[in-house]
Amino acid sequence: MESKLNFIFKSTSLHGFKHMSLNKDTKLWKKCFARTFWTTFIALSVGFMIHILRTSLGSLNSTSINLDINYRDWVNAFPGISICLNKGLATTPIKKYLQNVTSGSVPLSIVRTYQSLLFLNRFNPSEGIKIEDFVDFNKIHTVNITSLKESFLPQSCNDFMKSVKFLGKQIPCDKAFVKHETEIGTCFIANGMRDNLEDYQGLPLTYKNNQPVERSLVIKYIESKFWSYKLYTHPPEERPNEMMEPIVLRKSETQTFIGLKTIEILNDENIKHESIAARNCRYPFEKFEDFDMPYSLANCVHLKKMKLELNECGCTLPIGDLELLKRKKINLCDVEKFKCIEEFTKVLKLNFKKHIEECLIPSCPSMEITKIAEYSEKVDNEPVGVLKIEIMAKPSLRQRRSNCKMTKNLSITSNPQEPYPSTYTNIAE
Repeated sequence: MESKLNFIFKSTSLHGFKHMSLNKDTKLWKKCFARTFWTTFIALSVGFMIHILRTSLGSLNSTSINLDINYRDWVNAFPGISICLNKGLATTPIKKYLQNVTSGSVPLSIVRTYQSLLFLNRFNPSEGIKIEDFVDFNKIHTVNITSLKESFLPQSCNDFMKSVKFLGKQIPCDKAFVKHETEIGTCFIANGMRDNLEDYQGLPLTYKNNQPVERSLVIKYIESKFWSYKLYTHPPEERPNEMMEPIVLRKSETQTFIGLKTIEILNDENIKHESIAARNCRYPFEKFEDFDMPYSLANCVHLKKMKLELNECGCTLPIGDLELLKRKKINLCDVEKFKCIEEFTKVLKLNFKKHIEECLIPSCPSMEITKIAEYSEKVDNEPVGVLKIEIMAKPSLRQRRSNCKMTKNLSITSNPQEPYPSTYTNIAE
C-alpha cells in the first residue's frame, strides 16, 4: 500500500512524465494513471489560459470618452428648443364653437372640459374635466377632438411666430420648427434630431466657432389668451417631457433672455459597430423592438408608461403620435378612464425607477446644457413677445467616445480660455 501511495505522489509531480512513455517494463495501470492525470491537467491548463486571454482582450478593447479641445474649427449644434402650448384662461372661442354645434347654450363645465381635452397631458389628465357631465353631453353631441385642435390650436409655427432670427439672419420659422404631439401636449420643436441621423452635423441650426456673430436664436411671438407658452431647452435627440423644468414665456412687450453653455458628446465612426452594452449608449435609429419610435429618454419613458397603463387600465392616454398609436392598434382611453390613469400614475410614482432601468442608457450623440443666465425685461414699442436664446460661452470642450486599448479613469477639465470654466470628471467605460 505504501509503495502505491508513493507511486501516485511521484506520478502527479514532474517525475510522472516518465510514465507517459511506452516503456515495456512499466506496469499498465501505472501508464494509464499517469497518462490520464497529465492529459486532464494539460487540457484544463490550456482551457484556463484561453479563458484568461479572452477576458483580457475584452477588457482591453473598451470604450472611453476622450477630451477634444481643438475648438477653433468646430461646427457646433444649437440645443433643441421646444415651445409648447399650455392652457390659457379664455373660454369664449370654444364656447361659441360648441354653441354652433349644439344650436343652444352649453354649460361652463362642458366648455372647460373640452378646453382641457385640447391641452391634455400626463401631468393631470383629469384636471378641469367633469367626467359625468361630459359623458351625458357626449351621448347627444359628439365633437371630434382632432377637428377641435385643428380649429383652435396653431398648426404651423407661422400661426404664432412673427419672425425668427438665427445668428443675426432672418430665417423661415418652418426651417427650424416642426409641430409634434408629445406627452406634454402640442409642441413646436426646433433643431430636433430626426431618427435617421447619427450625429448633429445634419441639423438645421448649427454654427462655427470662428464665425464673428452672436450665437443666438431670437423669436418674436404673438400673445394669445386661449393658450400660453412654455419653453424647454434640451439635447437635439430628446423631446420635451415631464422630467424637464419649463420656462414660462412672458406676454407682449417683454423680452425673455436665456443664456446657455453646451458641451457635445460625439462618437467615432467605429463606435456604432460596437454592441449597446459595450459602448453604453444608444443611437436614435436603434428603435424599440416592438414600436417604431427613435430612441430617446423621453420616448422610452413614454412607452414604458403606456405599457403600464395598458396593463392596469386597459388603455392609454390619447396623447403623443396618435396616428402611430392607431396603426399599432393601441387602445386609447375615453374620458371615463382618465381617473383610472390618474390614480395609477400616483401609485406608479412610488416605484417608477425600477420600471425604467432600460431608459437610463444615454443617447450616443448627446449634449450637456447648462443655464447660466435668465431674465425678463420690458421692451417699449414691441407689440409681441420676444424670446432670445444665446450660447454665451463659446464651446471649447467636447467629449468623444472611441475604442481604446486600455481601461482607465479620465479626468476632463475645461480649457482655461473658456469664459465660464468648470470641471467635469468622466470614467471610461
